[in-house]
Amino acid sequence: MPIPKKSEFVGHGTPATSLSFLQRRNSGEGEKKENSLLPRRLKSRHLPKTKEKTSAKNSALDFARLCVILGGEELSFMENLKENSDIVAELAVAYGMELETVQNYIANSVHLDGVRSEVIKKALAADVAVEVQHAQQIAQRIKTIGGRVPGSMSLQAVQESLQPPKDTTDVVSVIQGVIAAEEAAIAQYQKIIQLCDGRDYVTQDLIIQILGNEEEHRREFVGFLKEYEK
Repeated sequence: MPIPKKSEFVGHGTPATSLSFLQRRNSGEGEKKENSLLPRRLKSRHLPKTKEKTSAKNSALDFARLCVILGGEELSFMENLKENSDIVAELAVAYGMELETVQNYIANSVHLDGVRSEVIKKALAADVAVEVQHAQQIAQRIKTIGGRVPGSMSLQAVQESLQPPKDTTDVVSVIQGVIAAEEAAIAQYQKIIQLCDGRDYVTQDLIIQILGNEEEHRREFVGFLKEYEK
């Protein structure tokens, strides 16, 4: 009986396959292929858990560091709040003054009568938006540095000179009331600027900007007063 050649084994499959399997096993490829055929659950039992433990340990350390950082930031925030309490208190006063000014500007811009009052009424109505913006900026700054923005029950009305006059044609008294309110606001803002010097430059810059607007507004009504007192 003739001996089959090596190439004839490949056609029938079994001998060639067995030979190929033995070669791959000797080279280590067979073991890799067998491992790849194992179920995932079974393979995971044989995988080393060192990497997973290291990752979990690092996560725990990162979380601990984060807690320390956040705790430190909270402590720093509370310390800054205590240091800024006087600034917050004066900002709250300025905030109340701006809101009261808005109320009285609206009231007088509607209340006055007569041809001579039209210019003043329009000027007051136009300034309402500016004063509201000032109040919003101050409120945002109070919030930013850790204070509580006061509500209506915490505010006190003090602008007696800016109340709508009994005589609806008394334009001069309204102009004088506006000047008095602006001077009070200017004094308050100057106080805050001095209080913030060397401590809170951001608040100081904001108040300097608002102060400039108030000084311009006062100068405008001083000019009105010169004309209306003639």
